Amino acid sequence: MTTSRPHQHRDYPIDVAQVDADVKWAQQIRLTLPPPVSVTERAVRLRGLLADLVSCGVVPENAHTRPLYRSAHYLLQLDVHGMRHTGAVDHLRALAISARAFSALYRLHQSRTQRQIESESDFPSEIEEKA
Repeated sequence: MTTSRPHQHRDYPIDVAQVDADVKWAQQIRLTLPPPVSVTERAVRLRGLLADLVSCGVVPENAHTRPLYRSAHYLLQLDVHGMRHTGAVDHLRALAISARAFSALYRLHQSRTQRQIESESDFPSEIEEKA
C-alpha cells in the first residue's frame, strides 16, 4: 500500500488530528438516490420488460445462457414494493443488468433474422420468374 508521505520513524508522532479530519470528510460523502416512487416505477417497468424478454423464446436456453435465465427468474420473483429504498435501488440495478443482457441477445437475434430475410429476398421467387 502506498501513502502520500514517505515512511517516518516511529519517533515522530502520528497526526491523529489529520486522521480524524480525513475520516470525518470521507464519512460525510453521500450519494443521492432517486425518489422511492421513481425507483419503484422503473423497477416495475423493467421487471415487465425483462419478463417479456425471458418469455419471448428468442434467446435459447443452453449452457451459456442458463445462468442468465436463473438470475432473471430469481429477480422476477422478487417484489420491489416490500423493499427498503436502498434494497429497491439494488434490485433495480440488478434488473437493469439482466434486462440489458437479454436485450443484447434479443437484438442479435433480430439482426440475424433481418439479414436472413434480406438474403432470401435477393432470390427471385418462382412467381416472379414465370411473369
